[in-house]
Amino acid sequence: MAEDEKSELRSLAELNETFRTFTDQVLRKLDQILEMRETVRDLCESRLQRRQAASDRKRKHREGCAARLDLVIMPGDIWRRDDRLRKKYLEWAHIGLQFGLVGDWRLYLQYLADDWNNHTYRKKPLAKISNRLHRWDHGLRHEGTWCDMFGSERQICGKNAAEIEWWKFKWHFSSIVSVMRRLPLFGSVHADFLTAIRVMLGDLHTLYDEDNPPCIGPWVVGGLDGKAEFAHDMPPESWSKVPEFSMVSMHVLQSFRRGLHKPVDPDLELVRMGKAACTAHLAELEKRVLHLHFWMKLTGEPCTGEKAEERDSLEDFGVWRHPVNAPSPPEKRLPSPATSQYERSSSGSATSPRKRSLRESRRRQETGIEAEEEEKKEDPQPSRHLVPCPSGSVAPDVLAKVKQV
Repeated sequence: MAEDEKSELRSLAELNETFRTFTDQVLRKLDQILEMRETVRDLCESRLQRRQAASDRKRKHREGCAARLDLVIMPGDIWRRDDRLRKKYLEWAHIGLQFGLVGDWRLYLQYLADDWNNHTYRKKPLAKISNRLHRWDHGLRHEGTWCDMFGSERQICGKNAAEIEWWKFKWHFSSIVSVMRRLPLFGSVHADFLTAIRVMLGDLHTLYDEDNPPCIGPWVVGGLDGKAEFAHDMPPESWSKVPEFSMVSMHVLQSFRRGLHKPVDPDLELVRMGKAACTAHLAELEKRVLHLHFWMKLTGEPCTGEKAEERDSLEDFGVWRHPVNAPSPPEKRLPSPATSQYERSSSGSATSPRKRSLRESRRRQETGIEAEEEEKKEDPQPSRHLVPCPSGSVAPDVLAKVKQV
C-alpha cells in the first residue's frame, strides 16, 4: 500500500508539473498575442493617421486652389501700379482711414504688406525660401537680402538710403492714397499717420497738392541749417542733419517688413469696419454706374461735361464699365394699300377656314389684276380709243388714220 501511495503521489507531482508547464506556455503565448495586437493596432493607427493627413493635405490643396481662383495673376513688374487692383486699392484705402482715425499707422502698414504679399496674387511677390528673401521679377525669382529690401534694422544709412528696394512700393501706395484722400473723413486722420504717408510717398506728394481733395504736401522738418524737405533720394548730408528722417523712415520700413513675417488678424475690428465701409461704398458706386448707363441709353449721347467727370471718377475707383448697346425698338410694319382686311389681322390669332378661303380668293384676284396691268404696259399696239387733247382738238393718231383713208 505504501508503494501504491508513493506512485500516486509521484504521478500527481508529474501531472502538476506538466500542467504548470502547459500553463506557462499558454500565458507566454497570450502575452505574445497581446504584444502582437498592440503592434497591429499601432500600425493601423499610424496608417489611419497617414491617410487622415493625406486627406487633410489634399483638402487644403483644393481649398487653396479654389481660393487662388479669385486672386490676380502675377504681373511682370511687382512694383508697377496695377489697374486690376483698383478695388483692392479702394478696400485698403477704407481700412487705412480707420487706422488713421485712431493713429495706429504701424499696424496698418503691417496689415498692408501682409495682404499685398499673401492675399492678392496667386504667388507671393516676396517669398522666404531657406530663410532668405526671394523677389519675383518677370517670371523669375531673384535672391536678395532683407537689408537690401528694407534697410538696416538699427538705422538708415544715408549713403545707400536711395537704393532701398521697398521704396518702389510707393507706386501702389500712391494709388491707395489717391483714393483715401477722396473719402470724407480723410481730413480727420492723425498727424503721425499723415507723416507716415508722406515718408512712403517721397517725392510723389506733388501729385496731390491741390486743396480739393485735401492736400498731402511734403514732409518738412527744421534742421540745423534751416528747414529740410524729405525725399527718398536725398543727399547723405540731409539724412545726417535731420535725425527724424532716418528714425521715422526706419520705423515705416520695419513695419512693412513685420507684415511679411507676422500676419495681422483679418478679423481685427478696424479691418472689419474698413471692409464694411468699402462694401457700402461699392454699392453706392454701382448705383451711380447704373444711373449713368440709363442716361446714356435714354439720350443716346456720349458723356460730356459733368457726366464725363463722373465717368472718369467711377473709372478711377475701378467700377466703371461701358454699357451694352440697348436693342433698337422693332420697326412697325404698316400694311400696304393692296393688303386686305384679313391680312391686317394679328398673325398670332387663329383664323377660320372661311376666312382663309376668302383671303386666298382675294389674293388671286389682286394678282390677276396686276397681271392684266403688266400686259397692257408691255403691249406695243397703240390705243384704239380716242383720247381727247387738252385743247379740245382731235388726237394726232386719229388724224393720221383719217388722212390715210
